[in-house]
Amino acid sequence: MTGIFRPMDHSSSPAQFAIAPLGSATAEALEKVIQRHHQDLLQFLRKRALEQDAADLAQETYARLLRYRGREEEPLRLLLFRIARNLLKDHYRNQQGPALQNHLPIDEVELLDDAPSQEARMAQIQRLKTLEESILDLPPKCRTVFILSRLEGMSNLQIAQHCGISAKTVEKHLSIAITRCRQHVGDSDPSA
Repeated sequence: MTGIFRPMDHSSSPAQFAIAPLGSATAEALEKVIQRHHQDLLQFLRKRALEQDAADLAQETYARLLRYRGREEEPLRLLLFRIARNLLKDHYRNQQGPALQNHLPIDEVELLDDAPSQEARMAQIQRLKTLEESILDLPPKCRTVFILSRLEGMSNLQIAQHCGISAKTVEKHLSIAITRCRQHVGDSDPSA
């Protein structure tokens, strides 16, 4: 690099971060980009970082921008903000590092289980056995209608056509089956 940075304080004036004259058009283009977009860059960084970090990140952005001398002004502007975005990512990644050291080992974390308790599972199994017995105790035509409706998901019209009975008869058989199942299992049965 043939340019020299002037020191920059946290007041963030673009004139305080100028490239020493190099006598070439590339240094002028870089200085023009810095002068023209300094306030926009600081505003961009302040929205995403603390005030003092924004000034430091702006200075680092300018330092990295110097690596791209010899480019057109508009691509340099785009590059300026891409560099700033990447520096922000690095900045946040570095800030998260110490937080990861304060984690708890998995052995020390009490995990909550959303699964039902053993008693609840046993009660559910018992209700299913009782329901199965209730269905098996239904008259054959009533049992067939109930199974086609609740287990096969057929509509009343489809069941009527399948069994060769009327839709009203299907409704009657379903009503009888549901009533008997509820009597045996209880009103909380989900399949009824």
